[in-house]
Amino acid sequence: MTAGSGAGGKCRPAQLVQALRLPFTTASILPYICGAMLAPAQFRPGLFLLGLVAVTATHLSANVINDYADARSGVDGLSPVYYGFFGGSKLIQQGILPARFFLLAGLVLALTAALSVLLCALLLGRPGLLLLFALVWLAGWAYSCPPAALAYHGLGELTIFLLFGMATVCGAYILQADVITADALLLSLPHGFLVAGILIANEVPDAQEDQLAQKHTLVVRMGAHRGYLLYALVVFLAAAALGVLVLRTTLPPAGLLAIPALGLPATAATLRLRTAWADKLRLVQASKLAIAAHIAASLAIIASLAFMKG
Repeated sequence: MTAGSGAGGKCRPAQLVQALRLPFTTASILPYICGAMLAPAQFRPGLFLLGLVAVTATHLSANVINDYADARSGVDGLSPVYYGFFGGSKLIQQGILPARFFLLAGLVLALTAALSVLLCALLLGRPGLLLLFALVWLAGWAYSCPPAALAYHGLGELTIFLLFGMATVCGAYILQADVITADALLLSLPHGFLVAGILIANEVPDAQEDQLAQKHTLVVRMGAHRGYLLYALVVFLAAAALGVLVLRTTLPPAGLLAIPALGLPATAATLRLRTAWADKLRLVQASKLAIAAHIAASLAIIASLAFMKG
């Protein structure tokens, strides 16, 4: 794998991790595990692993396609600094990897996911799974790429909410139980809200460049100084959804521990977004805290489901 720089050096493993944004895969892997654990049927390890490959590969495909699309629009080139959590990988802008690498990687990862879904469809005798996957993949592509470019028209947050909530949790549930239930849909809500919160936390430091590139995210429309309100709203909705899940006995009472688990990092993230909305270096911590809020809530949900199943 050669680099896109004039030196023609090789891409180092750390740069590959940077290009794929591997640490962000917790946003898809943890909801997938929750959906699989919620299913009442006997656990199907083979289908679980195939689904995990599909979910992870689809997420990584969307990541690299996002870098490709944002390089073409010019938004990632407006700020040269790599912050690790927002503003893209900068590998294209730094001449380390060419844009075509990201396009080809996105297609290869999408094909990997499609083959995994095809095997699931054959094993279950449900060809409709391929249609569902096609819709998910198209939504992931349309998030960044024209003509839809959903993230550029204030629809990126809703797209992330649906993909990392409903699609991921319910997809895992279908592979284990063959159906979609109201409980699976409800369990998707806290994940969808909290992953959308990660996006919102990343949009605050990106707001100036996004506005210049005509990328009209919700944070751009509201103003970066008000982004903390939007983040606080999705966190509140996630906590409310968790309360409903316990009231419905979808989760045991121990599931309520997910609320304080997410509450501490989410509160700290909200305060950082409120007080440091114009300071990118300080906002790196807000992004980390938003990710921590989702991870903490997910682990608490997983623990409560494990406890419920004995």
